[in-house]
Amino acid sequence: MAGITQRQEARDALIDTLGGMFDDPMHSDLKVRCMSREWHVHKVMLCAQSPFFDRACYGRFRKATDNVIVLRDDEPEVVAAMLGYLYTFEYADNHDLIFNVHVHIIADKYDLPRLAGLATAKFTSLATTEWNRPAFAEAAGLIFAESTAISKELRQSVIATAVTHAHSFKHNPSGAAFREVADVTPALATALWRAQDNGARAEPRSGVEDRYLCPNGCGHTHLEEELSDEYTVCQGCDQVASTKQWHANHRFCAGA
Repeated sequence: MAGITQRQEARDALIDTLGGMFDDPMHSDLKVRCMSREWHVHKVMLCAQSPFFDRACYGRFRKATDNVIVLRDDEPEVVAAMLGYLYTFEYADNHDLIFNVHVHIIADKYDLPRLAGLATAKFTSLATTEWNRPAFAEAAGLIFAESTAISKELRQSVIATAVTHAHSFKHNPSGAAFREVADVTPALATALWRAQDNGARAEPRSGVEDRYLCPNGCGHTHLEEELSDEYTVCQGCDQVASTKQWHANHRFCAGA
């Protein structure tokens, strides 16, 4: 355990150093602009993690002019979260379900699957306490909108939450907003119908196994027997999280 602690401390120190470089003009070689906001960044940090930014800086049809990339169709706060993540591998969601969905969307847009995984994990964790609020219904409508590029995992998170609290959503006043969204969102209504028809609240079917999504957002999953009693090191990203956090990210996945 001491070795894990030392590695975690070294990783934290590195992330602190990288975080201090974000939006610092010193040694910056690129600017990203969105509406009235501008950030000083480093090509090596963006291009190493995002094929989009790599193409923008070095591709045949590069978008960076005078070492400036302009993102015209995004929200500045979401762009700030994305760029900050590229330095710290984290972002502050301020306990906002909708914000996590927008981070997931921008992560997909700019080829950042680990950020999309982190946004999914944050959304899933927050939904355990915010499921009966209008924001969850609004988020569900956005996630299942036909024009939205959303991972299967995030949609499954919505459906799993809805199935768990099906009685409240169907019969309680707090479920009115969710019912209204489902009525006007065909993809959501269909997914709910299929989940209930397949007995989503029953025991896992043959060929399906319990897996747990990495709380650090790398997208890797572990089986129950691969989790320790208190803390587990992810085999995908080598980061540590409490086993309670792993259990909060339960999934049913197809077996081998």
